[in-house]
Amino acid sequence: MEECLAQPSEDGQDLKTSLQVVAHVLPKSSFLHNIGMESTQMKENAKAIAMSKCVQEHEGELQAENKGLVGLRSQVVDLEKKVED
Repeated sequence: MEECLAQPSEDGQDLKTSLQVVAHVLPKSSFLHNIGMESTQMKENAKAIAMSKCVQEHEGELQAENKGLVGLRSQVVDLEKKVED
């Protein structure tokens, strides 16, 4: 942890804060969450997961709508054939 603390941050300007070092060393731990301090990376990951779930839901809805449209198109084609006959 001391080595991480001595290294400059990712932007290369400032030294890392204690919270950044702990978040880096314990990324999968619930320690920060339990004490009420989540790292930015953890928050971004949670947002990305939520967005991914939302996108998957919408993709499922679109696929269902597309299947419905295909069915309607085939019905229209069938009706057009009946009208022509």
